[in-house]
Amino acid sequence: MPKNSLQRYLAKIKNDYGTSLTEENYRDIILEELKSPPSLLDYFKDFMENNKTKLTLEWGCLMFLFIKADEEKYVPDIEKYYKLLERYPHNWFIEIAMAELQLRYYGNLFKAKDGFLKGLELKPDDAHCHYNLGYVYHLLGVFDKSFEHYEKAAINYQTANRPKEIKARSLHNLAVIKINVEHDYEGGERLLKEALAVMPKYPEAKRALKQIRW
Repeated sequence: MPKNSLQRYLAKIKNDYGTSLTEENYRDIILEELKSPPSLLDYFKDFMENNKTKLTLEWGCLMFLFIKADEEKYVPDIEKYYKLLERYPHNWFIEIAMAELQLRYYGNLFKAKDGFLKGLELKPDDAHCHYNLGYVYHLLGVFDKSFEHYEKAAINYQTANRPKEIKARSLHNLAVIKINVEHDYEGGERLLKEALAVMPKYPEAKRALKQIRW
């Protein structure tokens, strides 16, 4: 990146967010931005350590601006900074943000699937990736794959930002497959009860359980 581009990014970050990035502090600032959930913070500590010779202040600027664009859900900037970050080692956060963009903004199931699979390569056993892959495969009608990923999301739920919610929703979605695809009502009921034990006020699980009993 040309020096004038770096200065432009530094000025933008200072003017728009009141933050001054330097060679000395950019790593700490990125970690502060990505401190939740704890598994994400741990991931980025390892990522920065393993790539310390490849990451620069320029990367810190682009990563900071990508994080802010993702928070603001401003699609042009998400795509812009993702492309600029491609010259550096890829990380879980940017891959997942782009996969979600493909899924929820463009509705491209195949690109979303590839993005979440790439996320799993970078952060194995990640509940967020597994949950979204469960959803994507369900929409594609590949129910065995959907079941497999929802099951893994329920097992690895503690890696998620909202662990109880991801576990309960995964169990509910497993129940839906059990009931509607496998016609296993007993198995579906058991999974719904497990979901409600995790999240007692979960309305979809309550409704589904009531329908089974009727």
